[in-house]
Amino acid sequence: APHSDPPDRPQSEWAAFVCSLTQPAQADAILMAAECALKPYGLRRAVILSGHDEGVFAWLSTNYLVEVIPQDSDHTEDTFGALDLGGASTQVAFPVGSDVSSQDITELQLYGRKYRVFAVSYLCYGVNEIRRRFLAHIIAQQEYRDTIVSPCHNSGYTFNLTAKEIFESYCTITPQTESWLQQHPDAVFTFVGNGSANECHSAVADLMNPATCKKSYSTCLEPPKVPVPTGQKYMVNMRLVPVVSSSQCRCCFSQAFSAFYYTLKALNATGMPLDTFLNNSNLMCSATWEEAQTLVTPARFVANYCFQSMFVRDLLLDKYGFSDATWSGINFIKKAKGYDLGWSLGFMINATNAIPAAQPSAPTVGFHLFVLLLCLFVGLLMLAAAFLVLARKQSRAKLHPPM
Repeated sequence: APHSDPPDRPQSEWAAFVCSLTQPAQADAILMAAECALKPYGLRRAVILSGHDEGVFAWLSTNYLVEVIPQDSDHTEDTFGALDLGGASTQVAFPVGSDVSSQDITELQLYGRKYRVFAVSYLCYGVNEIRRRFLAHIIAQQEYRDTIVSPCHNSGYTFNLTAKEIFESYCTITPQTESWLQQHPDAVFTFVGNGSANECHSAVADLMNPATCKKSYSTCLEPPKVPVPTGQKYMVNMRLVPVVSSSQCRCCFSQAFSAFYYTLKALNATGMPLDTFLNNSNLMCSATWEEAQTLVTPARFVANYCFQSMFVRDLLLDKYGFSDATWSGINFIKKAKGYDLGWSLGFMINATNAIPAAQPSAPTVGFHLFVLLLCLFVGLLMLAAAFLVLARKQSRAKLHPPM
């Protein structure tokens, strides 16, 4: 589990580990070691969570925390979509109507109501792995030179990485890179920033192009088979009402969290129009290294935000289909009700049946009728007690008549 994970995650008898970047044999070994380590704490089993389930659980926890899945709601399609961006993968999940058919749809029974949730996960498109793939991409373009110029790092910024750090990953290993690495096991690349918003945007668009990706990799990102709902909703009498409606899904408001939130927050673009995000992203990429360190906080992550912002831009606008007209339909958020949004709470809810599948049945006797019946019962009880006392007195009188 990542060291950055908060130590106070909820516990149950299950422990989930996302071993998405390991081979089956390695994953089994990790699970066995995890089970042995967790056994003293009463945790019985470690499991690998699929990317699809991760998306579904993120949707569940999000809508639970923002209280859109209450017991008294009859509108199962008035739930939020969930956009999650992690380190190794990214997920998108949203509700769909009964007319939509896909193997990526999961049906959930919550409070006696059925929810159909479409969820898809893109492995290697989390911020860490897509950044690694970007570096591998520009290395190949520049023919494996010792010094690599990066348009997505600020001018004046340089850093070094070993070839193993870049290519020994499921997301970057190819027959070509594996062969090259065997011949150059100790190679070190020096990356030199040449910050350019236009060049970085073009490089990221090329990296995200499925046709380019498929030339080298098996895990590529194509738009979801079910279009992501990108309209907006607003509150009317405490009901979410669609402004723009899709024929396939009437939920058109998305909660975007994890690295989506951190990226927009760093660029001071949460809750702002799309133009603000684009302008701040361009400014971030075009700034020198000294200037960039004054633009975002915390400064220790500043080197990542040019590329990261361009990646988020391509993912949301080009792949998911958001636009200037629908950008305000995305709510970039970190917490709800004091909890970080993500898949973990949804997993725990599902594992412990914290939300009942059936809504609790209403009492068969009304309150006023119950009070009336209770009074009658007490009255009859008192009357019976009086008769009993009277009967005992009469019985004693017969047994002991007065002299």
